[in-house]
Amino acid sequence: MWDWRQLRWLSYFGWWPAAAKTKRAYKMLRIYGIILFLYDFLQLGPELIALYLVICKGSMKEVVLTLNNNLLGLGSAWNIGWVLFNERNIMWIIKKLEDLEIEVQEMIGSEEYDKIAAPKYKLCRNYVVTIYIFLAGLFQLTIYSLYWTYNGHVSYIVETWVPWNTNNLQSLIILYTLQLVHSYSGLTAYATIYHLYMSIFEMILLEIKAFHVALSKLDFSSPGVDCHPPLTLESCVKFHQDLLALCKKYDKTINVTLFLFIMFSSMTLCLSVFELSLIQDRGKLTILVELILLTMSMTYFYCVSSQETVEQMTIGTLRSAYDNNWYVGSVKDKKALILLCKMAKKEFQFGFIIPTNLPTFITVIKTAFSYYNFLTAMNLQK
Repeated sequence: MWDWRQLRWLSYFGWWPAAAKTKRAYKMLRIYGIILFLYDFLQLGPELIALYLVICKGSMKEVVLTLNNNLLGLGSAWNIGWVLFNERNIMWIIKKLEDLEIEVQEMIGSEEYDKIAAPKYKLCRNYVVTIYIFLAGLFQLTIYSLYWTYNGHVSYIVETWVPWNTNNLQSLIILYTLQLVHSYSGLTAYATIYHLYMSIFEMILLEIKAFHVALSKLDFSSPGVDCHPPLTLESCVKFHQDLLALCKKYDKTINVTLFLFIMFSSMTLCLSVFELSLIQDRGKLTILVELILLTMSMTYFYCVSSQETVEQMTIGTLRSAYDNNWYVGSVKDKKALILLCKMAKKEFQFGFIIPTNLPTFITVIKTAFSYYNFLTAMNLQK
């Protein structure tokens, strides 16, 4: 099973208290996590004030820039709150994955399971490595802001309203310290929790594929399919029911998050491309291109993983169910196999209101382009 190192990252910020070994440490870690979460969340207030002020100025360019920052801040705050207050659900999902791993290893053998698991573990490690890409982009923005401030042009890491004068060094140091803690903690959480979602998807897909191997190895020869333990049709039916319950539990846990992410992605892509067409600064251009690519890749992988999970649970299971010697089985065994296939035909979707799949990803791109055309027309009229 994947070692869930994303949760170790989150424990450093207090956003995974379950890592604590004692009750006292658990309480302290949770208090620390809630305080840091509130610190990140409350900083959205000055950002919203900054948005209101630029709207009053009537500058389309400044409104787009500030609104883009606000969307990223809202997304980070939602993800942090989700993982902090859904701790029990996440623990249940991880524990269930571990139980399913033990069951399917008994059915197909550890060696066969390890062959299937190796590429999945590698993919999860790659997800964790890409967290550094997020942090590298923020580091680049920090250096850029400090460089321009050093040259006499005060540049904030995050566009925000400041209730004090920033014309002296002491005020700037305080401001940058607050923004650095806010930005690095928020973006680290945003990236880490995203990769946690993806790793859970990959582990579910791992158990599904191992289940398909078990189905293909069923032996329907005399005296019956349930007379060749540990791999029996009865155990496969139970495993399929547990898998289905796990998928539904995971969907119930993240469906609102996926829905909000798709909404934010559409707006972020639109605003970023629009801003890209207005500014000439190479430093900000690079950062915007990185933001566009990261947003598109995250949306794409969410949609692909969700759709693949649904397809493997339905079409993949139906194919594997008949990839054995079912034709030599008794009428009773064949009826039991048909019941399993009927259960597999009951489709489900990941997502809230909007299904998270490839057609949705294409819709996000189309919607972002429509918003971009609208903003461009508004800007030309002005």
